[in-house]
Amino acid sequence: MSLEILTMWYNEAYLAPFFLKHYAYADKITLCYDADTTDNTLEIVKPFPNVHVIPFQFPDMMDDEIKRDFLTAQYRRTECDRVLCVDADEFVFYKKDDDFCYDLLPFIAAHPGYDLFYVTLYQIYRHVDDLDLDPGLYPVPQRRHGDPNITEGMNAIYNKPILARKDLNIRWTPGCHAIKLIHPPLRKFRLRRLAEMFMSEFTVSSLRTSPFPLLGAHWSMADPVFAIERRVKNRRARQSKNNLAKGMTRQHHAVTEESILSEFAQHRHDPQLF
Repeated sequence: MSLEILTMWYNEAYLAPFFLKHYAYADKITLCYDADTTDNTLEIVKPFPNVHVIPFQFPDMMDDEIKRDFLTAQYRRTECDRVLCVDADEFVFYKKDDDFCYDLLPFIAAHPGYDLFYVTLYQIYRHVDDLDLDPGLYPVPQRRHGDPNITEGMNAIYNKPILARKDLNIRWTPGCHAIKLIHPPLRKFRLRRLAEMFMSEFTVSSLRTSPFPLLGAHWSMADPVFAIERRVKNRRARQSKNNLAKGMTRQHHAVTEESILSEFAQHRHDPQLF
């Protein structure tokens, strides 16, 4: 059993050490590296032998549809048994006897018949009692508080089918929030639409999806020490015309330092989640 981590980064120097420590067990980390990056992300990842860097450049800054297609293409090339598609701020794990388990392979091996695993990614915030982040430690135990509501808001959106068996005839939607069928090109529009309707219903519904979701910590707002610059400068200011027109990654479109600090203040006393 082998696992490839698939991710795309732009200016992730702060989160990189946490990500690389959390996923150190993976057989391969395929880093689709945004060539417009201006920080020292590449210098940080160079010492890690399981990291494979693939440079990529957007024609008009961050475009989630182009990102989706590029990540899907990399997924279809994998030689590993399973692929986990995550952003730099997403840490997937499970718990066993109250212990954090970061290596997903034992969990997968215990449920061998499934094609797809969903991950419930909780929105994590810095609690009033939390210490400063330490890149030398595993990330998940350092930030255990956040929004507990998994039926509404961002937590509901962040229940994502991101751990998949190789060679499935699927592609992720932008942000990897859902999956769709990849269908063969047909010349006639009517035939293509009929094929899409039939094959999508048949293939996606026939996937063997695990009823046991994995846990995840979404660190977009884990600490203001990186969240403000990352969301305002590296996200809001990097949205393509296509993203803005279609409302993709809309949580970054109008974000400000003031709105981020206000959100942190609202979550200083969130409950412990795991």
